[in-house]
Amino acid sequence: MNIYIQNIRQRLIAFRDDASGVVTVEAVLMLPLLAWAYVAMFTYFDAFRTKNTAEKAAYTISDAMTRVTEGVDENYIEGMKVLFDYLTPRNYTTELRISEVQWVLVNPNDPLSLGSYEVRWSYGADGKTPMTNAMLQGFTNQLPDLVAGERLVVVEAQSQWKPFFNVGLDARAFEFFVPTSPRFSSQVAWEGASTYIGDHIGNTDADGGTNQIDDDDDDASGTGGWMGWGGWGGWGGGTSGHHGRRGWH
Repeated sequence: MNIYIQNIRQRLIAFRDDASGVVTVEAVLMLPLLAWAYVAMFTYFDAFRTKNTAEKAAYTISDAMTRVTEGVDENYIEGMKVLFDYLTPRNYTTELRISEVQWVLVNPNDPLSLGSYEVRWSYGADGKTPMTNAMLQGFTNQLPDLVAGERLVVVEAQSQWKPFFNVGLDARAFEFFVPTSPRFSSQVAWEGASTYIGDHIGNTDADGGTNQIDDDDDDASGTGGWMGWGGWGGWGGGTSGHHGRRGWH
């Protein structure tokens, strides 16, 4: 009996120490894993590349909009959508909506009174629904603190993404919300025919002015007003610059 046990033991030791093998067997075992790993790396890289490129495109649109000193209209926003599509990879479905919001006090005569964010104008490219005051309330946690009367240009961009291969990563929409202070004016005036203004649809500003130019601005382009150079931040400080929130959605 001991001879048999010793023989089995020797065979097991020999099997353990045997370094020979058949390449075909090893290839059959490892090639599927290597192929999946390569495809997965390609898919995940494409997802992050698409997200990063779309995010940069959204900030580019925001930066361009905050440098405007003349009025904008439907054609201008549609042109921004064309630019956004050009900057994003391939032919993924994209959406773009640009709005201007303002911090408005309940009692304008009392600087310590409560206030709220209100939409001054909004336009969605390719027929996207404009932002309303009710919709804006869902984004207040993404807006920075403002002083009375200060305005922000809000760019909302979305880029759809679909994986080339099924590696456990579902199709998704990358969404970006980029609020930025106007750089060289107190506001970006709307001169289009029809858009969402305050609590109604039309071409009349919430405070009674026309073409979305408030009566408290010094000139039609909106470059005047007490806000000066883009809300104190024309030189790179203060409230100018981007206050964006972004991520996987």
